[in-house]
Amino acid sequence: PHEQISLKFDSLPIQFNIELKKIIISQSIEVRKLSILEYLADVDDEAIIIQIENILKPKIDFWDELTEEQKESIRRGEKDFEDGRKVSFKDFLEEVF
Repeated sequence: PHEQISLKFDSLPIQFNIELKKIIISQSIEVRKLSILEYLADVDDEAIIIQIENILKPKIDFWDELTEEQKESIRRGEKDFEDGRKVSFKDFLEEVF
């Protein structure tokens, strides 16, 4: 028969207490990760898979995905704006449509 041990964290030395809590939290995280993996194995919903992929994928700055021509066009637009060369949204819409 196994002897049941009850631990009271507050009564333990501080360093031991901290290390013990780290171990418990670490084990808890591992259990949670395994639970998530088991759940994912049964998921057939494409929307859920896409959402999870979006969460886990490294975030890519859109600027890094632009061509040099696109970046230069944006820089020219910023310079035009700074130099006062701009049109109102209303005027833009009238010009385009």
